[in-house]
Amino acid sequence: MLYIIFFLLLGYVLIFLTNTRQCGVIALVLSIAYLILAYPSGNDWLGYFSNYDCIWNDVCQPDSVYFEPGYTFLVYALGFAGYYLFSIILSGLVLIRLYYFCCKFDKPALVFSFFMAMFIWVLYFEAIRQALALTFILSAIIEVYRQRKMRFILFVLAASLFHTSAFIFVVMLIPMLNCRLSKKLETLVLIFACCFILIPEQLISFLISCMPSNSPVALKLYFYLNTEQYKPQLSIG
Repeated sequence: MLYIIFFLLLGYVLIFLTNTRQCGVIALVLSIAYLILAYPSGNDWLGYFSNYDCIWNDVCQPDSVYFEPGYTFLVYALGFAGYYLFSIILSGLVLIRLYYFCCKFDKPALVFSFFMAMFIWVLYFEAIRQALALTFILSAIIEVYRQRKMRFILFVLAASLFHTSAFIFVVMLIPMLNCRLSKKLETLVLIFACCFILIPEQLISFLISCMPSNSPVALKLYFYLNTEQYKPQLSIG
């Protein structure tokens, strides 16, 4: 119900407010209010809470989850506020950085609303590391258009501190270096995507075999491959 109310209010703001800046600020405030009042769905937040509980309360489970250094640093730096308030602070940081990116467009409130429609579930307890990484990747995309290679690399590295998989975005540097090589990369990405659609389990098994057995990425892929809930299915979606 809260989700529906949030988007109804957001739609009202987009339709009836004409001041671009005012519209954007109200959309941001509504989003922060939604995150404060909402309750997390799913089970991913349990891993984040277990990690927090282990760091701040020394209540460590046998299968405690450990995350990337960027997120761990934020837990140490901001965790004194308690887990709930800590999560709200992180979500607020994500929303502010996301709004900063949207301000690059003519209608920031509209772009911001599209992001909320697609990603609001990741901005709360469920996938906060991915959300933090996403904001740095968006900043990196801006640097691609500005042809600032070093700043692009720094933003990708910053994103990788919160989610290791963000490092794959370094391939976006290739078009800035060599357009001909970029076209070959596009072909390889298309082939890889088709293989993942047709033979996802075999492809993931092959990737795992190419990595060190104790690699965090290999362990995560192995978990997804062997857990019924996350096991890859034949799906273009």
